[in-house]
Amino acid sequence: MNYLSIGTNTISPELFLEIKNTNKIKPTGGLWATTYNTNYANYNEWADYLCDHPHLLFYRRFDNPYLLAAIYFTLNDNANIFTIDSVEKIAYLKTNYPFNNWFDYEKLAQHYDGIFIDLYSLQRTNHEINNILFSNFSVSTLILFNTNCIKHYQNALIDLTNIDFGAHEFPEYSIKIDEEIHKIEKPSIEILTLMEIIKKYIETNNIKPTPENFEKIKKIFQGAINEALKYYEIPQKDMLLVRKVFNQF
Repeated sequence: MNYLSIGTNTISPELFLEIKNTNKIKPTGGLWATTYNTNYANYNEWADYLCDHPHLLFYRRFDNPYLLAAIYFTLNDNANIFTIDSVEKIAYLKTNYPFNNWFDYEKLAQHYDGIFIDLYSLQRTNHEINNILFSNFSVSTLILFNTNCIKHYQNALIDLTNIDFGAHEFPEYSIKIDEEIHKIEKPSIEILTLMEIIKKYIETNNIKPTPENFEKIKKIFQGAINEALKYYEIPQKDMLLVRKVFNQF
């Protein structure tokens, strides 16, 4: 199975945000994607959803909301993905990985590489949980907990420039997949070292992980961050680095 993740065209293990529980049923962090079949080259479930809900293109602060960077990736054959396609499986997770009347993504990540929420299979069952899942995830979704399970990836571009977002018609966009295949590179020592320096600075000065302090830390280390990430074409890369450090507290 192959997948498309929209929002970046690079996978960086050192900037990959660990999965974190929230007080809702959706976690933060990880790599989010939807299935993509090259037999239907210009169709993707999440791209369609963005076209139907164009405010999300601006709310998510894409660099260019009409030309969306993406990655097309393939998982390893032995990738351990837990598929949620029945109410019984949800009950299993809530029983064995309980957290806040849902399930614990962080503990689940200790045993699985990710989860796939199969909304199509779930909608066949008439259960109230379906409405909650559809309202939160909108489309069938893969959430990866790590990058080790990715075999390789290719850069992609979703072109929305010909779409009239005010028209009620089938959206016509294009998805272009680069032929060059990329392997995930080893983490950069320079970036890991900088993150450790920032972490020690936070600990030494007893800085709390608040939004205000987040911006202060980013401002203090902005020059060093820019230098360390100068070859990384990742949206909001400086924010990702500081957030990665803050997630450790």
